[in-house]
Amino acid sequence: MFNQKSKADKKRFGRKQLEKLLPANANGNMVAIHELLEQNFEVWRGNAQQIDDITIIGFRV
Repeated sequence: MFNQKSKADKKRFGRKQLEKLLPANANGNMVAIHELLEQNFEVWRGNAQQIDDITIIGFRV
């Protein structure tokens, strides 16, 4: 996600956006968190082409 740039402002999705999303939704189930991340990324990306693979691994302890 860090190398991908949005079409609108050419900024990277970045760690800061992940750090905002994940703690605020840490109590949700993994499916809900996955959907949240995917929706936020798609909105941020707009109609820009995805240029790299994205892998995020989640687990609970």
